[in-house]
Amino acid sequence: MNDDYRLLENIASFLKQGYLIEDILSLCQVIDKNAKIDLIHQFLKQGMSLDEAIVQSGFNRTFIEYFKFFRLEDNLADAIIKSLSIVSKINITANKIKKQLTYPIVLIAFLVGFSLFIVYGLLPSVNQLFIEFDISLGLITRLIFWSFKIIPIIIILLILLFSTAVIITIYAIKRQYFKLLDLLVSYCFLIKIIIQKYYSIKFALYYNELLINGYDFSNIITTLYQKIDDSDIKMLVYEIYLQVLKGQDLVMIISEFVYFEPLFVSFFKLLIHDTRQDKSLNNYLELSLETLNFQLKRIMKYVVVFVYCFTALFVIIVYISIIIPMMNVVGSL
Repeated sequence: MNDDYRLLENIASFLKQGYLIEDILSLCQVIDKNAKIDLIHQFLKQGMSLDEAIVQSGFNRTFIEYFKFFRLEDNLADAIIKSLSIVSKINITANKIKKQLTYPIVLIAFLVGFSLFIVYGLLPSVNQLFIEFDISLGLITRLIFWSFKIIPIIIILLILLFSTAVIITIYAIKRQYFKLLDLLVSYCFLIKIIIQKYYSIKFALYYNELLINGYDFSNIITTLYQKIDDSDIKMLVYEIYLQVLKGQDLVMIISEFVYFEPLFVSFFKLLIHDTRQDKSLNNYLELSLETLNFQLKRIMKYVVVFVYCFTALFVIIVYISIIIPMMNVVGSL
């Protein structure tokens, strides 16, 4: 946890113990000097509340988004703690994903580098040797050499296409360009999974908090529509809100909404028919992150096996198409 999060954690802890704001900031300055403490001081002197000062002091954008939402129902300390908890889970999940992706990315980079070496380092020399030894290339050998030139280009194009699609998706989500997201969901299966996972988890976080605080199903959508302004699910909530105003069943709306994953839809249906008092989507949120981790591990395992097999096949083909003809020529001399 960086210095800003430590500062916020300390502020929440001291608030729960009943310290005055000035004393809290003084203690935080002694514990760990942080430029944001001076910023908060300045905003407080301008007449802002501590809530407003925290929002204006340049803390992590994700933290501020959730902090504003949790502050609607919780006291200041609890709003800080809950927001930090979500940011911490996001960071932990992001770090796990980075670790899982590192090895496959290194292998793919090796594959691309190996392919480029074959095409631009080895093939020109081999072709020159074939010319010098007056070796005529058969159709199969020419096709193999041609494939050597095409394979690196295909791999690089696929990587660029996927990376571009991910960047465009992130941009479209942040800017709430739903026409672009509709196209991505309709025509790109992998991107569709990412979009559905993102919106399902984020909507569930907001919905779950209001549900735990005693809101009923109809009031939750109305409250989300009226209260969240800085979130990138604002337009999504607006679309659901319009459907609710038209009298459509909430379960049907959620079931048919293209931005929600099947797992979330299934849990939501169970939630609606749950007769317990302490209903929540905690099970979905925990299982969803576990499922995401499991799916990533499985995909990466397939990628690693593919890279190993492809590299081995590549080496064998190089040996068959280049080394063996050269050995035959040398043997006939």
